[in-house]
Order: sequence, then C-alpha cells, then structure tokens
Amino acid sequence: MRKKIIWIMTATLALSMAGCSKGKEASKDSSVMVEGTTTPAPEENIQNNASKVIVTINDQEVTFDEFRIYLQSQRDEIVETYGNDIWSMEIDDEGTTYEQKFKQSVLDQIINIKLVCSQAQELGITLSEDELLDVDEYTSQFLSNFSQEAIDYYSVNKDIIRNIYKDNVLYNKIYESLTLNVDTNVSDEEAKQSVFQYILVAKYGYDADGKRFEYTTEQLEDAKAKAEQLHEEALTVSNFKDFALANSDDDDEVELTVGKGDMKPELEKVAFALKKGEVSDVIDNEEGYFIFYCVDEVDQEATDAKKEEIISERQEKAFNEMYKTWETSKEVKINEDLYNSISLKDDIVQ
Repeated sequence: MRKKIIWIMTATLALSMAGCSKGKEASKDSSVMVEGTTTPAPEENIQNNASKVIVTINDQEVTFDEFRIYLQSQRDEIVETYGNDIWSMEIDDEGTTYEQKFKQSVLDQIINIKLVCSQAQELGITLSEDELLDVDEYTSQFLSNFSQEAIDYYSVNKDIIRNIYKDNVLYNKIYESLTLNVDTNVSDEEAKQSVFQYILVAKYGYDADGKRFEYTTEQLEDAKAKAEQLHEEALTVSNFKDFALANSDDDDEVELTVGKGDMKPELEKVAFALKKGEVSDVIDNEEGYFIFYCVDEVDQEATDAKKEEIISERQEKAFNEMYKTWETSKEVKINEDLYNSISLKDDIVQ
C-alpha cells in the first residue's frame, strides 16, 4: 500500500520507453524503427482494443490502453535484466508462467490504485486547480521526452498518461488525508540504532558436501575454549574488525547496525549494555559463542532513518485499516478474454 510504490510505477514509464529495446531509440529528436520495417506504428490490434474496458473496480474503469501502459512500463526493465525467455518460465507446480504472474501483479497494483481513488467522493477529496495543473505539467514533461514517431510506435495516448498521473496525485492526497493525524513523535530510545562488530565461534560445521552438522560434545568444548582465547586476544587488538574478519566463523558479515528487538534476547541484553569501545564477555548462544565490540552506541543517521521508518509504518497501519474496509465491498469485473489475450513476448505489449 505504500504510496511511493505508485510514484515509482509512473516514473518508470519514461525510463522504459526511452530505452526498452536494443536497436531502437525513443529520444525527443529521433524516431523509433523496428528491424526489417520502416513503419514506426503500433500493431493493429492495439488500436482496435485501445478503448475497450479490461477491468472495472467499483465505478472506476481501466481500458486496455491504460493497462497496457502499466505493463509496458515494467515489462521492458524485466526483459533487459532477464531476457525475453523469462515470460515462458514456469514458476510453480501448477505450471503458472512468469508472464501470468507478472500480469496478475500489475493488475493487483491497478486495482489498489483504482479502489482507493473510487473513495474520493465519499471522503470529500478532490484535486485542486493547482494539483490539476501539476498533472498537466507531469504529462507534458513525460511526452516531451519522445519524438512523434516514438509516441506513434508505442501508441502513447496523452489522455491515458494524464489519467495515470491524475490517479497518482489523487491516491496520494487520499493517503495523506487518512494519515494526517498519525503520531509522528518517535523518541530517540525507541528508534536508537547502535553499531557493533562481532566474532562468532560456531557450534556447527559443514561436511564435504556442504551439509551442516552439529558439533559433538568434544567439539563444543573445543569451540568454547577457542572463543575464550579469542576474547582474551580481542581485549588487546587495535582493530577489532580486522581481527573479527580473520577469526570469525561468520566472516562475511562482522558488523551490524541494529536496534532493540533486532537480535536474540541473550545477545541484545549484553550488546546494548556496552559503551563505545568496550568488548563483551563470551556470550553462549544456540548458534555458537559470540564476542561483541561496540563501535557506536548511537548511529545518529541510522537512528533518524529508523524514526522515519517507524512513522511510515504507523501511517501504513492507519491507511491499511481503512483500506481493508473498502476491500470488503469492492466489486471487480474483468474482461477475461481481453485480459488473457495480452502478450508480453513482443517489444510492444499487445
């Protein structure tokens, strides 16, 4: 439900169409050409289906063209990363393809947006003249990135783009209205983030096949003795991190920035009692023997970021409580034939 996700979706529209396929360029001063043809025009079935309603959420209608723009904006990033064969890959035992899962994911995102926007009238929320001017500006800025040939090739409809931005502005206005009274006071103690480095002497090992096994009683005694010896050495080293990297069984990660509740209680109790520069005693844990070093009792930057995270979580909780009541009475109608006909395997979603 995070509002920033919706903004990311619209931001990717320009990115995807600006460089979605090799051999094509969609800049303001160049035309888009398809290999083997000189016709920079959309497929005929795109034009035929453009205005057809593919899904209705309460009183909010989504046309094929709008749904296609949402799909296109995210499709091209996936193809660039994983290749076009990704769409045929089966992702579960039922034979569901990645293409089917992806289409459903985007449909769910749109349903979320439209369901929220459908509550605007009941909530008494409308867009002001200034906000509508902002929508127009966003739309103009978006379209200014492309030549007319590119716009024709991708069958970009100005009204559809404007509608997407309008929904985003309205969605966020509703979100802000519902979270306006959320408590934004977060104490330093609640958000406190501390930085520790640590050494782990594990109570387990791995065999030649990489399978984990638990230590015997004798091996556990050796591990404990090793931890006690490392503790004595740790008290005198000038660089604990380098010492940890050289001796810890968890050498991939020897530094943590954490807050209360992020670690097991037996580790947290000892670690958070340390002052800056102090080394803990050996802590016996189910995973092994730990030795902590306090780098910083309060990482202010991380603490401030945690405060923002806590506020965001409170806002989301308040928003989601209202959203759940809307979900109970939502009506969703899908044109299954049109929805199932959409293919992501070509350069243009159609």
